[in-house]
Amino acid sequence: EAAPAPGEPTKKRKKKKAATAEGAAAGGAATPGPDAPPADDRTVFVGNLPVEATKKELARFFRTFGAVASVRKRSVAVAGAKVDVDGDDALMRRVCANAGKLSGAKRTTNAYVVFESAASAAAAVAANGAVWPSKQTDDAAAAAYLGDAAETFHLRVDRATPARDGGEHLRTAFVGNAPRDASEEGLRSFFAAHLAEAGGHAAIENVRVVRDPKEHRGVGVAYVLLKDRAALPAALELDGAAYAEPGGAARPLRVTPCGKRTKKDAP
Repeated sequence: EAAPAPGEPTKKRKKKKAATAEGAAAGGAATPGPDAPPADDRTVFVGNLPVEATKKELARFFRTFGAVASVRKRSVAVAGAKVDVDGDDALMRRVCANAGKLSGAKRTTNAYVVFESAASAAAAVAANGAVWPSKQTDDAAAAAYLGDAAETFHLRVDRATPARDGGEHLRTAFVGNAPRDASEEGLRSFFAAHLAEAGGHAAIENVRVVRDPKEHRGVGVAYVLLKDRAALPAALELDGAAYAEPGGAARPLRVTPCGKRTKKDAP
């Protein structure tokens, strides 16, 4: 086959361009052009996402803010599986994710959504606190895994590299002695009920449970970030209150003002 003339795109490039156009037309993820801003500027972090949420659903949810270039899920708790290469945790996680072998260590996962433009990523932060659409399933295996878990998930959405305002710790409650199975949604609902006069869920910006990076189980620590510093005294009234996840053992929470957070505390 003769080589293409100078300036003429190869068939491979034509095929790639066509596939990209087809994907965008179908509402899927599009490929950003060569003049797109750096990926970090176009990326948002999404937390407290139900494990069964698909990348296609995420792209559809966030494309109201602009064209989505790609979606990737992270921090999925897996049950474990035997693989050909001993000690290859990455391979094991991929095998489990593809086979649907999930662990009951946590009900949620995280994701990163990359937009074509930085302006779209900035606009998408408005989805923080939005309720993820509940999903029913006819799959028996999935239904057995989901059990009777509540289908309410307030998303935690922020820029992948957020610019901290320096005063977040002044409106953050540190939560200690939490049960290891404590969930973001459970703690959020617990605090929201006590903050009813301040707006309930509307008074809370986000909740983050600190987890063991390998097993994805809680370490007994969480942060509740409020939208207004004035609501913090009411949140601190929960110091010593008993908290438990459904079916779990209750523990008295230790709720105190948060010290200044470090870079390691960022999502």
